[in-house]
Amino acid sequence: MKGYVYVATNKGFEDLVKIGCSERDPKKRAKELSTVGTVYPCVIKYEFLVNEPRLLEQTVHNSPNLKREVENREWFRCTVDEAIVAIKEVAEQENIPILYESVVESEKASKSKNQSGVKKKKPVRKLIGKHLDIFEYDKDAPNKISKDFLERSNLAKRGNTNSQYELGLMYQLGEGIDRDYQKAIEWYQKAAEQGNMNAQINLGRMFYNVSWLHKNYDEAVKWFSKAAEQDNAEAQYYLANMYQHGQGVCRNLKEAENWYVKALENGNDEIKRRVVSACLNRNTNAILRTCSKSTVIK
Repeated sequence: MKGYVYVATNKGFEDLVKIGCSERDPKKRAKELSTVGTVYPCVIKYEFLVNEPRLLEQTVHNSPNLKREVENREWFRCTVDEAIVAIKEVAEQENIPILYESVVESEKASKSKNQSGVKKKKPVRKLIGKHLDIFEYDKDAPNKISKDFLERSNLAKRGNTNSQYELGLMYQLGEGIDRDYQKAIEWYQKAAEQGNMNAQINLGRMFYNVSWLHKNYDEAVKWFSKAAEQDNAEAQYYLANMYQHGQGVCRNLKEAENWYVKALENGNDEIKRRVVSACLNRNTNAILRTCSKSTVIK
């Protein structure tokens, strides 16, 4: 049975991360968790779609690399990145293919990225791409297309770059229209080719993460590079990681160091933690030394 393994946080549980599983959209599960005695809402940070979510969840819970805060509870004293790494390692060890993985952005974060000036509406439909057999249909979603989608579609077809990016995002997330990754890529690419940095980073993420695209690292490097050249710290982090492991490029630790340093200089605390986590988990001491000389990591 297909389902999600997710990583969540709660403002009321400082330094703790929840690793759980759900057969439905993790955001719906977060809403349920937020009504059972918690002062603050649970926030989904990352999601994995797999064939055996319960097995993956239980195996991760028993991982020696994670410290459970309370016995028989799903909360662990670790960072979000450490939880993500543990899930990926267990999935590989147990031969559980990750069908899809993605960062889950909060509604506030999504609104802050709305560059067109049009107020975003709440999602009226959430579907998992009907053209892909590995995803399941959300039967509770209303069968209609949002006015917000139609407005952006009209602007995008006229060549508006920001609307092309927003349209790609709506197709990717299934907001106001059926979720369709192929169309998301098409609209992202139109915006990315005109220099839209947000479209470039999202396009890079899709080619890097989504299994059904066969992890097209060459395309991922292409778009991460364009965003990285615009000083996008996340793109610089991804590009460094790909140089470090020879994904889509020849393995080059010197080039990896250069991009890690740029990511540290331009990134927020979360990006800095991801850089350090990536280096520590792979024992790349030379990169860490270079990074530590260039910036102070909190």
